[in-house]
Amino acid sequence: MITPGAYLKALRRGRRMSLNDMAAAIDTVPHLTDFERAEWLQRIEADIVPMDLSTLAVLSRVYPFDIALIYELERHRCGIEAATTPICLLCGKTDRAECAALGVLAPCIWTAPPMCAGAAA
Repeated sequence: MITPGAYLKALRRGRRMSLNDMAAAIDTVPHLTDFERAEWLQRIEADIVPMDLSTLAVLSRVYPFDIALIYELERHRCGIEAATTPICLLCGKTDRAECAALGVLAPCIWTAPPMCAGAAA
């Protein structure tokens, strides 16, 4: 499975937007320059900066993410439970949403949900 930050990065890439494009679309308090916002987004996508509720509220204005999936991925990252939702590694598409690839002709590359214990036998 992928991390919450990698999921956001896939969504951004699926929309064919750069970090600078996303940074220009976000307002922050206190105000940050576009360069500082791009660095902040890069750290979020690398899972260096945690996503608290205020961060998620800001990001929800420009990233078309599924909050339930962010929660699932975070619980998986922390070792609390397995993440089971398939996610496209290219565009962030899930079985819960329409593809955000905006015309990308490449087929989705899905993460495989974990197999149940004993299923591999």
